[in-house]
Amino acid sequence: MTELLRTDSIENIVMSYHTNKEDTIKIIKKIMNRYLVTTNIETITLNNFIKFIPLPAYFITSHLDNIIINNNIYKLSKKENFVILPANITIPSPLYSPIPFTLLYNNTLLSSNVYYYEITIISGNNSNTSIGFGTTETNIDMNNIIGWTNDSIGYNSMDGSICCWGEKDKIFEEFTQGDTVGAGVIYKEKDVYIFFFTLNGIQCPETFTIKTKKRLVPMIGLKYPITIEINLNTNPFKYDYRCHIMPIVISSNNNFIKEYYNSNMYDYMIKYLIRDENNKLKYE
Repeated sequence: MTELLRTDSIENIVMSYHTNKEDTIKIIKKIMNRYLVTTNIETITLNNFIKFIPLPAYFITSHLDNIIINNNIYKLSKKENFVILPANITIPSPLYSPIPFTLLYNNTLLSSNVYYYEITIISGNNSNTSIGFGTTETNIDMNNIIGWTNDSIGYNSMDGSICCWGEKDKIFEEFTQGDTVGAGVIYKEKDVYIFFFTLNGIQCPETFTIKTKKRLVPMIGLKYPITIEINLNTNPFKYDYRCHIMPIVISSNNNFIKEYYNSNMYDYMIKYLIRDENNKLKYE
């Protein structure tokens, strides 16, 4: 293996791809291992690679104080208001991502039209924990419960309600310390998504269909103090979401590869709603 392959620089990996054809498979593994939280991928097909894009790896906490992170454990201390944590990367969008896309499930690469994640409540205040998805327009500074706005959907611990795009839609079950809750989205067709939620490995019988062109991102709503464990496909899930995977093709776009493995277009940037010089609300 060349010296370039022993670095973590995507630029160097790309250069190596264009100059060392015999190392192509090794380079592909290097790129995928950089974004998948593992180094144990043994078998990678060309189909795996052309459908590969970066997926969420952690939740953003740069806008918060009094938080301790240890691997996948997030501990929020002291008494503060409600907060929302968005994932670092938006989930695949048909506009620039392949659907189905490649993801890792128990160290096996899958071609999937489903994205899913879970959190477990370890300890602390659980009066208003919510899990779900928002869009890149969801203002996490002014909102505190996922689903209470017309650009998010969330499952809330307080009363077991599922709020969808600003409306309280269904009541499932309350959840508390020791419970594991999950949120998933099924890509049905272009710009049409089916959301579902789980509790301790059991799916809520109701699903929620939304049509939107906006990019989606996993979001968690919390109230201090609380400690949770986040599972973004790094450990076995309580719920086996593979039952929702369908053999469909919605998009074959892959801007991650077209742009030489640049993940910037997938990054989630926190937006705040402020008033401009004319006293009108705008995102910044």
